[in-house]
Amino acid sequence: MILAQPLDTRKKPEFRDLDLDVGNIQVRFDGAGTFDYVVEFAVNILPNLLRYQIVDALEGPIIEKIQQELNKINVEEMIKQELPKVDEMQETGFKLSALQIQNEDEESYGDDDFFNF
Repeated sequence: MILAQPLDTRKKPEFRDLDLDVGNIQVRFDGAGTFDYVVEFAVNILPNLLRYQIVDALEGPIIEKIQQELNKINVEEMIKQELPKVDEMQETGFKLSALQIQNEDEESYGDDDFFNF
């Protein structure tokens, strides 16, 4: 799933990609004798052959519906509403660096060392 928000907060978030994955589809049918095998074969084989087409057909409408909901979000207004909470956290001495926990086992990287492969 790829969701993007332009830096211009007046613009709406964009839902760019959705990658659905469907596993094996199985149905158990019991009680009709040899007809069970025919029904199970038809129900279990056909959807599995068509599952990628089914997923592709579902992705478009799902993306459109999610994008419609994202279009209802006013990002700029949401930021304005949340800023007092951030200011309050800052006044109480909250720092984002306090959330970062570094294990002693982890190797520390400097700014220049991190991207040197």
